[in-house]
Amino acid sequence: MNNANWGRMRRRYLQRSPLAGGEWRIEGIDTGRCQNFAAAVIIPALAEGDELFATLASLACNPACALKQVLILVVVNQRCDAPAEIKIQNRADLEHLLTYARATLHLNLAWIDAADTTTSLPLKHCGVGMARKIGADLLLPHIAPNTVLAHLDADTRVQSNYAATLVEYAQRETFYAGVIAFTHERCADPCLQHAIEDYELHLRCHKAGLEWAGSAYAYFSIGSTMVSSAYAYVNCAGMNLRKAGEDFYFLQQLAKTGRVEPIDETCVFPAPRISTRTPFGTGQNMRYACSAQEPLPLLYPLKCYEVLRIWLTLVSTSPESRGEDLLTQLECESPLGANFIRGAGFERAWTQLQANHKDTHRRIKAFHEWFDALKSWQLVRTIGAEMGAPYTVREVIEDFLPLLESKHVPRRYRTEGGIE
Repeated sequence: MNNANWGRMRRRYLQRSPLAGGEWRIEGIDTGRCQNFAAAVIIPALAEGDELFATLASLACNPACALKQVLILVVVNQRCDAPAEIKIQNRADLEHLLTYARATLHLNLAWIDAADTTTSLPLKHCGVGMARKIGADLLLPHIAPNTVLAHLDADTRVQSNYAATLVEYAQRETFYAGVIAFTHERCADPCLQHAIEDYELHLRCHKAGLEWAGSAYAYFSIGSTMVSSAYAYVNCAGMNLRKAGEDFYFLQQLAKTGRVEPIDETCVFPAPRISTRTPFGTGQNMRYACSAQEPLPLLYPLKCYEVLRIWLTLVSTSPESRGEDLLTQLECESPLGANFIRGAGFERAWTQLQANHKDTHRRIKAFHEWFDALKSWQLVRTIGAEMGAPYTVREVIEDFLPLLESKHVPRRYRTEGGIE
């Protein structure tokens, strides 16, 4: 993409951005230098203290030759009615960032103060989605379309080749978006360790089930693993403003407008900490598991993904069929699944897709844009609910073992499942 086209595309996006006219600004670095970076790492931080600086220290362990091409941008944020202890910690973190930047010269460190009386986040959009968006949108006027934007979390450590991997992907002309490999850090507490193992296995089983079913959305939806080019970020309408689940919807938009590929050359290590900052996700699941002192029901049987597989195969192999006929065929396998898809408005949508897309390849692509990650998950949950799901890992893991790499399955399940 030439500079003129990128400039127009970027301006149109920023004019529509809800951040237009905001008082946020990038500090700690001359923004004129941003055009020289191959990649930028955006880190939302909410009263993080030592966690944030441990993450920065892990980034600083990357080779200097790679780090000189990467900008680290921390978005220190809080809601406008934040309690005093959060305000105090955020002030301390901002002061520490200034001294840390001076002491760690090989780290191109910048920050955004979204934590004072004029820049704190509005109550309507006071979550991590808004913080990620502030960081990315403020960078856009200063970067090229192939600049890689990586989203990290303040409690997530990185491997020593993390920066070099981002730089490498920035040099790939065809790169659109991707998800970096992850493994949660280990816990000394056995209860916490078992809880995070089960939660991570739930994520891996869901992704494996989607992949087996042939879904276009078979990737992990984890905020600290998300990577895209600046072009892809703008092309998919940027980060959403959700307080939670921003990663799911952002990646869904990236998948609809391009391709989300696995990035396995490096790895990130999210912390398995208990948290109540979001209504769902890792922190809440850890809290529930430890308070219950027993495994949580998290998994849906492989049979649920089998219905999804049948459905996606039916559509892809019969693109000329009427919507009613496709649903009738699915009904023979799963009346409940067919009923859900009918209720989602498939017949009307399929008629429109057939009218709008005479090319069958484009029609199938448009179908996957309609039957997206959310509808796929809703179908799996609908089928599962009829079966009494979700279940604990132990109850259904055996069916998933052939789809998983053994290194990602805790030993207590590997031996019982008989794959050692």
